[in-house]
Amino acid sequence: MIIAVVSDTHYNTSVLDRILSEVKDANMIFHLGDNVKDALYLAKNFQGEVHYVKGNCDIGVPALDDKIVEVEGKRFFLTHGHNYGVKYDLNNLYFKARELNVDVALYGHSHIKQIERVENLYIMNPGSASLPRDGSKSIGIIEIKNNDINIKIRKL
Repeated sequence: MIIAVVSDTHYNTSVLDRILSEVKDANMIFHLGDNVKDALYLAKNFQGEVHYVKGNCDIGVPALDDKIVEVEGKRFFLTHGHNYGVKYDLNNLYFKARELNVDVALYGHSHIKQIERVENLYIMNPGSASLPRDGSKSIGIIEIKNNDINIKIRKL
């Protein structure tokens, strides 16, 4: 099972098309907000499932702030992160993830890619596929194989 994780695409159709060409081998896409219209574009043009949450730029959009998705026995917490103060630290996100008993917490908002592992919990920000604040456009790739989770960042 391969899951592509994208965030902060901000209405950039050329980036969305690039993502689609980069993730042809993926079974699923998680879009972490900013913007839901982009997630819907991906869903329309991708052969697998697309799960998404709204971000701080998705004002008035009828979508969830947070979502839990279970894939092959692993629990994923999807959030944009702005409601958890992720630009300052990951404490609120970490404790929410622990409360929800998830294996992986995924967030965006900061436009900065990051992977952390705290005991048995992965925390990942795929960075921004459109407007990076750390020098390079990126997405996340999660592979579940033999009940193991492998997480990495892929530059676009």
